Amino acid sequence: MTLSHPHCFISTLTPRSSRYFTVPVLVSETLRATNLTGFGDLLTQTNLSSSIDARSSITIFAPSNAAFAARNASSQTSTGPLSLASAHVIPNFVGYLPVLQDGATHRTLAGDVVTVRMVNGSYFINDARIIETNIITDNGVIHVIDEVSCLLLANASILDADHALGTDTGHCLLNFRC
Repeated sequence: MTLSHPHCFISTLTPRSSRYFTVPVLVSETLRATNLTGFGDLLTQTNLSSSIDARSSITIFAPSNAAFAARNASSQTSTGPLSLASAHVIPNFVGYLPVLQDGATHRTLAGDVVTVRMVNGSYFINDARIIETNIITDNGVIHVIDEVSCLLLANASILDADHALGTDTGHCLLNFRC
């Protein structure tokens, strides 16, 4: 049986869920609630949290805490934290799956171009696999990835921007190394 009204649709055939729908909240709150502390801390320490929270239409590829830990343990070259955080944010685009299309390219807040790939049913952003999808925020979506983006190492002008903004301290926050 289905009931309809001009402003709603109710179906008795819809399966019931044991989970409650949560109203989307700010990116910073969502990162805390989903325990994405590495990326949340990076946004906070670079003073990007409030500007990211205030943006509309945003897609974030947040590295998992394990990705931050793995990168910290294995890397030698550092990059500026502002550039690093910005490399994981796509402004003016809400990329829910399946809106992300194989082969599509998008420019990050840092100015880098990332490419969406689909391999054997898994989505990738460049070489980082999306391991959790469609975490809805009040201004867009977060996808969790299994690697930290280090595209910035090849883009000296972005690294220079950190220095010009006074945010490049010669080392990364959170002891992060790309």
